[in-house]
Amino acid sequence: MKLHIFILCLLIQLMSCQKNTKNFDHLTVNKEQSPAKINFIDYPIDDFEGIVSTQFDGIYRNFDFKYRNGETTFILVPKIGSEKWYSEQKNKIHNQDIDATIEKGLNQQSLKNLSKEFDIWVFHTPKEFLKSTPNMDAPYTPLTPRKIFLYQYNTSSNTWKIADTFSVDNDNDEAKANQWRESKILKLKTKQETTTSSSSLDSWTGIYLNSDNLQLTSYQEIKNRIGWYELKISSKEITFDNDSRMESEFPTESPGGYSIHYTCNYSISGNTIKLYAKDENDTSSPKNISDSEKKPVLILNKKDNKYYAISSDIKDSESLVNSARAKSPSPYLFYRFDINIH
Repeated sequence: MKLHIFILCLLIQLMSCQKNTKNFDHLTVNKEQSPAKINFIDYPIDDFEGIVSTQFDGIYRNFDFKYRNGETTFILVPKIGSEKWYSEQKNKIHNQDIDATIEKGLNQQSLKNLSKEFDIWVFHTPKEFLKSTPNMDAPYTPLTPRKIFLYQYNTSSNTWKIADTFSVDNDNDEAKANQWRESKILKLKTKQETTTSSSSLDSWTGIYLNSDNLQLTSYQEIKNRIGWYELKISSKEITFDNDSRMESEFPTESPGGYSIHYTCNYSISGNTIKLYAKDENDTSSPKNISDSEKKPVLILNKKDNKYYAISSDIKDSESLVNSARAKSPSPYLFYRFDINIH
């Protein structure tokens, strides 16, 4: 009789384990899918710590200590580029603690309002991956296994999409989860800076000068030597000129260089800007004409914080018998200076 009771209890436990396993497997399947929809953009900013700086200047986070809808961390990345945005704030703030003043201003706004100026990203662990611990400092503690979702907010469509996920399957994955978050923030910064530089003419603003003597590195040194080429880039006008002395200092029947003056439109791709000559009477601001079939008058590439250009005008000028310039290899090194240098 006792044997029968023991076998019966064992069967009940086995059935219970199978039932729990099925339920857990079902939960795991659901976790692979998108978690419950949460309107993150209307999510209240947790004021326990508030919006604070990360290890990167200009990038901020807000961690939800109250776990209202799961463990949530907001990451804010300025749309114009974190370094540029932070620099602009520093120029506005005087005789005050810069970071404290910036953070105070951010905390006075909603995430919806901040999304106009910042790209909003969210690290989110849904509630079903958390264990209720009401008697502890934190109302929830994370479960293992669990999934962490990275969401991206689309301002124009007011929608969220899952950009990435990370699975914590065992204790060893805990440290990896933190590394994953940090690497994602670094990639957000890098990608955002690259995107900004590849789409904004502002990031190319400046005066670029080339000389056939690479030992000359200052603005005035290059200008003093006959044979320079100059590129000016601003939102109002882009011009590509050369030293008129190359032509006037030599006989017209054997010129030392061809005088050029272009006003240009442009196209930008990554670390390269291409300049296209505008029509003679076109006085409008520079336009992005990425679909242009014209041949560019100059292609400028940024590499390791140096600028190199390809231009048939420079090459043709150096090929003249009486060239004012010493022949140098293409691409040509250009030095960049502030647009207001003179």
